[in-house]
Amino acid sequence: MLPGDEAHRPVPERKTSIDNLANLRFLDVSFNNIVDLPASIKNLRHLERLNLAFNPLGPLLPATICSCTNLVELNMDFCDIVSVPMEIGHLQLLEGLQMDGNPLEAPWGALYARDPLLLVGFADMDVIRLDLSGCHLDELPSSISRLTNLTDLDLSKNDLQSLPVELGALSNLKKLNLDDCPLADSFQKIRAAPFGDIAVVGFLSTETLALDLSSRGFAEVPQLLMRHTLNLVELSLARNKLASLPFSFCELASLKVLVLDENQFVHIPPCILSMPWLRELHMSHNVVDELPETIVSLHSLTHLVMDSNALKEVPEAVMRLQSLEVLALPNNGICLVDPGIGRLSRLRVLDLQCNSLEAIPESVGLCSSLEVLELRINSLQSVPSSISDCQQLKVLSLSNNSIYKLPLSFGRLKNLQSLKLGSNFIYSMPHGL
Repeated sequence: MLPGDEAHRPVPERKTSIDNLANLRFLDVSFNNIVDLPASIKNLRHLERLNLAFNPLGPLLPATICSCTNLVELNMDFCDIVSVPMEIGHLQLLEGLQMDGNPLEAPWGALYARDPLLLVGFADMDVIRLDLSGCHLDELPSSISRLTNLTDLDLSKNDLQSLPVELGALSNLKKLNLDDCPLADSFQKIRAAPFGDIAVVGFLSTETLALDLSSRGFAEVPQLLMRHTLNLVELSLARNKLASLPFSFCELASLKVLVLDENQFVHIPPCILSMPWLRELHMSHNVVDELPETIVSLHSLTHLVMDSNALKEVPEAVMRLQSLEVLALPNNGICLVDPGIGRLSRLRVLDLQCNSLEAIPESVGLCSSLEVLELRINSLQSVPSSISDCQQLKVLSLSNNSIYKLPLSFGRLKNLQSLKLGSNFIYSMPHGL
């Protein structure tokens, strides 16, 4: 190196740091060409006001800013910001936020237009109440599921037609407002009175164990119901307009209780007969006219309740449901009960009132667990003496039949508490009663 060359040698650029500005409260670097912020900015623990306007910092708002948790005012006008990180929710002390002139994508643009601080509120995982009404949202982001502490959420006056399934993760939500949103028909029916908007959360939650979708006016099962294939135990679809169920319904692998009362079924849907784990089936007030042979596949069934249908007989297939405890088939046109009924050793309740029965099989006496036997309003002329073998019987209703006499053995029913014999042709009571 020649003498004097030292004067012309380039001086290495010194990397400056703002770490030492520990007491800095206000920082204005607006109208520059800054494309990134140093991570060390998080060390400015007293920084309250930051002006970054007119710098090409986009397209994502720098996450390092979100480390400045003492910020009260933040100006990022015209910074080419398109999206905002969820970390912005850490700026819980922010009172003023300016982001004009940025091409913010949904939902950030809509939230900012309604109230700039909604960008913070929507990302604040500690938020309890959130008002997103009138934001012109046409889609609710799935990231709403992060706000698990929410108890009150207002989504009214938006353009929402659907709702993300992630809304179901808000298990602490107590109030939900969806008024004046053009929601799809299935959601409108779920939130119908008297259930209210909060019912939508239960419908979407995969943790729901019991789901009441009765009186919603459904003509078909909502597709989103199949999200509950793992945990749903009880489901009521009563008082709808259902005539069939999709075969995928049998994927509800934890379902134990199914209520389909007051619909338009003419037969038991095949998918139900592919659910051997089902324990209770309620299908009252439909127009089912037979119990199919395939009902034997429901070997876990304990309750079969089908009041007010069009059944004509209780077939042998039912007698193979060895777990059956309650068989309630009142208000049908039943005129025949298969003699195999004695095989139902666990049966506690047999309700066949308001049918067309002229006789009951003697084998009913083998139902050793029977506690309630309802046979009123039939055409019975006699009563099997074997009923006296049902030593657990507590309630026996035989009123409104054509019975002339009772078996002498009735006196053996020591546990009987209620005996109804009105409106018959009985001319004498057996001794021992």
